[in-house]
Order: sequence, then structure tokens, then C-alpha cells
Amino acid sequence: TAGLLGMNLFDAIFSDRGPAQKALLYEAREISYAELRDETLRVAEMLSALKITAGERVGILLNDSPEFITTFIGVISMGAIAVPINMGLRLDEQRTILNNCGASLIIVEADLCDSLLKNADETLPHLKDVVVISRGEGTGYTTATQTAQGGERAETRKLPTFGERMRKAEGRD
Repeated sequence: TAGLLGMNLFDAIFSDRGPAQKALLYEAREISYAELRDETLRVAEMLSALKITAGERVGILLNDSPEFITTFIGVISMGAIAVPINMGLRLDEQRTILNNCGASLIIVEADLCDSLLKNADETLPHLKDVVVISRGEGTGYTTATQTAQGGERAETRKLPTFGERMRKAEGRD
């Protein structure tokens, strides 16, 4: 265990695994460590572009999914503090957790975004940025970065879901 003390979560998960080795089984699809690593690096790049620093709190309001895993690993590996929030909590409870932890960024499911951000300048005063994850049949998920007050930022990008990337790689698309 002494060797693990100098290792971050990213290294602990990805350093000893073969890239083709199965990391997750999600909705009957196998996701390799290479795919999980690549997606985690994309999350880390996004966090870096948003100027998230070590010790900063990032609220995570995502359903159980590969995106939750890569977001959690990406946040922790950058030295920021991941604050996963139970999706089963009431809206007022989720807001209370976000306020108590002082999250400056949240990564949230699209179907929760509008209600969570209603009156955000009053209800979530620490919040600066929001990353919205939306999933749709054949559309992938979209990462849309917004200001907390709802203003869209310029860097909005559409990313394929894990399943879409796998189908394309296997030539089934």
C-alpha cells in the first residue's frame, strides 16, 4: 500500500489494466479500460478548460452510467473534490448539498437542469458553471457548458455515447 500513497485515482485504475480488458458492462455493452480512460481524459480536459483547480468542489448529478464514472474519476484525478449527489433526493435537498459544499461547477443530467437552475443566482450563489449531459436515441450525449444564470458559453460540443463509439468501431454504424 505504500506505493499507492503517491498514486492518484486515475493511475490506480488505469496503470495496471490492459487497454482491451473489460472495465464496465453497461446496458449490455462492454466498455474497455481504453475507452473509459479516453473518456476520463476528455472530462479532465473539459474541467481544465473551465479552470477547475485542486480543492474546488464539483457537484455531480448524474444517473448511474459510464459518464458518472468518468466524471468522478476525472474530477478526483485533477485534485478537485467530487460531490456526487443522489438523484433520488428532492430538489431542495440537492440544492442544500450544493450550497453547503460550495460547488462552483455542477455536471448534471439535462432532465434535471431546468428545475435545478431555476433562480440559480438566488438559490445557488456559489455556482459559476454548469455542464449538461443529455442523452437521446441516436444523438449521443451533448455536453453544453453554461453559466449558472443560464447563458450559453461558446464551447458546446456533441459527443457520441459509449455505445455509439463502440458500434462505429465495430463497423455496425
